[in-house]
Amino acid sequence: MNANRVALNVTAQNVANVNTPGYSRQQALMSSVTGGKYDYNSPGMGVEVTSIRRVTDQYLVKQTWSTASEANYSAGYMSAMSQLENMLGADGFSLSSGLDSLFASLNDATTKPESTPLRQQVINESEALARRFNTLTESLHNQHKDVHDQRNAALSHANSVMANIAQVNKQIVEMQGTGGNSSQLMDTRDALIGELSTIMAVKTTEQPDGSVQVSLASGQPLVMGSDASVIKAIPDPSDPYLADLHIEFGNQTFAAKGDIGGKLGALHDYQVDVLKPNQQAIDDMARSVADEFNAVLAAGTDLNGNPGAPLLRTTLLTQRQV
Repeated sequence: MNANRVALNVTAQNVANVNTPGYSRQQALMSSVTGGKYDYNSPGMGVEVTSIRRVTDQYLVKQTWSTASEANYSAGYMSAMSQLENMLGADGFSLSSGLDSLFASLNDATTKPESTPLRQQVINESEALARRFNTLTESLHNQHKDVHDQRNAALSHANSVMANIAQVNKQIVEMQGTGGNSSQLMDTRDALIGELSTIMAVKTTEQPDGSVQVSLASGQPLVMGSDASVIKAIPDPSDPYLADLHIEFGNQTFAAKGDIGGKLGALHDYQVDVLKPNQQAIDDMARSVADEFNAVLAAGTDLNGNPGAPLLRTTLLTQRQV
């Protein structure tokens, strides 16, 4: 009767949590209780519950974690790319439109170079082009800073989750050591690992004591038993918004290697492979435009016969009169 009551309680628990996210079904395992040592004619002494088993397919669970990491990487990367595309495609940021307008004003001025209104139009269009460069540069810088802030927030979140996984590991080991049912703690741990997998790609290894070792896809440890690492962003000396990730585990510190994956990987790859090259390309374009225009102007003269003064400066892309 006691065994059946336990089995009914387990079933009731399963039914009650049928809509609970992350809940794993449990099963009462039973075995026959034999008769006494010298009671040869006894058919047995009934049945007992030997343990309560957590019914789950860890292969599918790990596949879910892997998919979550890939999905969050793609979503984060595409979100950042969409912002960049919208920025570069906006009319107010279009460098080609600004250059077309400046060349058109120069073409008009060549037909009547002594015309003050036409010369002023060249200055006006150069100012408009400079504003486009400055606005676009500032917008890219703001996104660069935003990626930096998102990375720091993701690292803080990841470090908190890893500490929680280590704490649950400790509770599971203690629970199993006393013969208790650790199924709900395991559900909690799986949910935490799933949460961590959205931030970075991870792999797990079950340990004999019931704990789980969590590491990066490259194998560098994140959680071992009740100990958790701390991931820190070390700023690049040449750019405070760029950073390398370092893992502190115990008394050891080492650089994170390989693809990070998840949201962190998306932020890193976008910043290094897309955003910074675009910033550099726009800086180079601004410098080239300024140098070419100023070189041509220096070869000519103004209305008073003096050598032409620079039109554009690359520091802030401000203008001087032709």
